[in-house]
Amino acid sequence: MFIFSYWFSRLVAADPGRKRLKTASKATISVITAVVIMLIVLKAAGSSQITAAILAGVIGLMGILVVNDETTKAKKVTTGLVALSSAVSLGIGSFLSRYGQAENVFLVLLVFLSFYLQKFGIRYFSLSMVAFMSFYFASILHVTFSQLPWLLAGVIVGACCAFIYNFVIFKDRPANVLRSSMKSFHIQVNLVLDLIIELIQKKQIEPAQIKQYNRNIKKLAEYAHVASEELGNTDPHDIWSGVTAEQMRLYVFDTVMLLQTYSPAIRKLSELKAFNHFDIQQLLLKLVESIREAEVLNGNPTHSLTDAAQHLQELRQKLSELEPQDKRYKDWLYLIRRIETISNHVIDEAYELQQAIVKQEKQPQKEVEEKEDEEDNDEEKGLKPSTKKSIQAVITAVATLIFGSFLSPSHQYWALLAGYLVLLGTETIGSTFVKAVQ
Repeated sequence: MFIFSYWFSRLVAADPGRKRLKTASKATISVITAVVIMLIVLKAAGSSQITAAILAGVIGLMGILVVNDETTKAKKVTTGLVALSSAVSLGIGSFLSRYGQAENVFLVLLVFLSFYLQKFGIRYFSLSMVAFMSFYFASILHVTFSQLPWLLAGVIVGACCAFIYNFVIFKDRPANVLRSSMKSFHIQVNLVLDLIIELIQKKQIEPAQIKQYNRNIKKLAEYAHVASEELGNTDPHDIWSGVTAEQMRLYVFDTVMLLQTYSPAIRKLSELKAFNHFDIQQLLLKLVESIREAEVLNGNPTHSLTDAAQHLQELRQKLSELEPQDKRYKDWLYLIRRIETISNHVIDEAYELQQAIVKQEKQPQKEVEEKEDEEDNDEEKGLKPSTKKSIQAVITAVATLIFGSFLSPSHQYWALLAGYLVLLGTETIGSTFVKAVQ
């Protein structure tokens, strides 16, 4: 029964805000619609330019996937610019097709711009990526000027389909996404707390349990990131009266920190036989169970937070009774104090949120000092990350074109595309290696 409940909860929480399902649906329908419309137009005109229908599908797909601006207004502008970027790139591609290596030079330039222009905003990356894919399309098909009119028609159809599905049929509802994201976050929090309870109850922790815990913590961090992003688009006060975005961010951050603290602490406590001390084990169990039962964003709160505070006080009192100098306790007493401290912080944050909802009055917005990263304030030595990434991309592009031409002169662009996709979204050596293997 526990296994069924665990996997059912994982399934429910698997798509925070149902953003992936919504994006996948929009992209799929946009591609199908763009291709079908273009095929009908081509057939009616008696044209055999099937590549125009394929390109319409490509733009219909990219108009959904690469437009990631922060506001709906900015997304609409970028969607229109996607069509312009694709059209210009196709025109340049058809012009350079007669100049041999000039195509390769321009492709390398587009790869460089895709990564370098990210420093000025996500829109420039989106436009550069669309330009790269359109030029790539023109290069492998050797597009000529006579084919351009139909291809440009395909671009317009694809962009229009993307616009309609993005902003008319599947409108963004930030409030619903935030509510669903927080629900997924809390489900994952409870799954992790269930694992913590199991670890506390065990006399000996198995390596498989630690791996399972680490996987769930990683998943929790992903859900927290999604929820934090949505807080930038939506005022939580519109959903939970009295709650500010700063309060919610602190609560999400502190909750993740709490569960990341629990894992190594409890594992070490188990190794040091601290749970043989029955009172400590039971107090920790009661504390974790009461935190798990707390419905922080519920307008009709239970007594779980009060119970958690009470159990925390009991744990604090028990710690005061234990002498740090006693050899039986000195090796693990600090671990309990660490758990007590971070638990107290999270309970306080949760209580503030719950009280704000109950009172239904907007709390004064906390002045949170956003500390700028020292790397941003101080002059960085050497190249900036965006510049480094763009140089790496250029080196990769040149290398793939050279080696790809030796392997297959007619298909060397596939090597370039593979290298380009591996570099996208990878910030570390490890993630780049893993993506390359995949």
